[in-house]
Amino acid sequence: MQNVIGYIRVSTRRQAEENESLDEQAYSVREFCEEKNLKLISIEEDDCTAGGARAHLNRPGLSTALRLAKETKAGLVVPRVDRLARHPAILDELFESEISVWSVTEGRRIGRKHLVQQIKKAQIQWAGIKRHSLFGACQSKRSGKKLGNRKNLASAQRKGAISNVMRSDCKIRELADFISKATDWNKLTLRKKVNLLNECGPLNLISEARNERRPWTPGSLRKPLKRAEEILKSEAQSDTEII
Repeated sequence: MQNVIGYIRVSTRRQAEENESLDEQAYSVREFCEEKNLKLISIEEDDCTAGGARAHLNRPGLSTALRLAKETKAGLVVPRVDRLARHPAILDELFESEISVWSVTEGRRIGRKHLVQQIKKAQIQWAGIKRHSLFGACQSKRSGKKLGNRKNLASAQRKGAISNVMRSDCKIRELADFISKATDWNKLTLRKKVNLLNECGPLNLISEARNERRPWTPGSLRKPLKRAEEILKSEAQSDTEII
C-alpha cells in the first residue's frame, strides 16, 4: 500500500462557498484513496490563496504536504491538477524529490509528461480568467460601478475567523480535560507528552466539519498546550478563591 498526502485548495471565497469547498475536496480525496487502496497519511489545505508564478511558495498547506511527502516517501493526491498549482514552477520540486501525483478527477497516477501538459494548460486557463476579469473590471469602472462585494467578503472572513476560534477553543478544552486527569503530567518531557496524547488522548483537531484529526507533534502541541495549562491554572485559582 503506497503512502500518500492529500492536498486541497480553494483560491477564492466563492469557490469555498459554492461547489469546490475544502470539505467536498477532502471527501473526494478520501474516497479516491479508499478506492485505489492508498494509505492517506494526512490532508493538507490552503484556504483562499491566489495564483501566480511563485504563489506555491507562499502556501503553508502545500509546503507541509511537500515536506511530508519527502519525509515519508509518499505521493500527492489532489482533486485535480490545478488545485496543486497553475504554474510550471512547482514541477522542479516535484521532479527533484521524485514525488508522484495522483488526480482524483482523472482517476489515476499522472506521468511526468502529462503532468507538465496539465499544469501548462491550467496556466493558460488562469491567464484567460485574469484577462477576462480585468476586462470586466475596466468595463464596470467606466460605467461607474463599485468593484467588489465588500459585504460578502467581510461576512466570509468573519465566518472563517469564528470557525477557527471555535476549533481552537475545542482543541484547548480537550487538552485541558485530559491534562487534569493525567498522572504526573508536569514531570513529563514535551516528547513524552506528545506520545501520551497520541497513544490515549485526544488527537489534534484539524477540522470539525470533516471530523479530521492528526497525531500531535512537538511543534503543533506547544501553543495549545500552553493555553490549556493556563486555563487549568486559572480554574484552580478560582476554585481556591471560592473555598
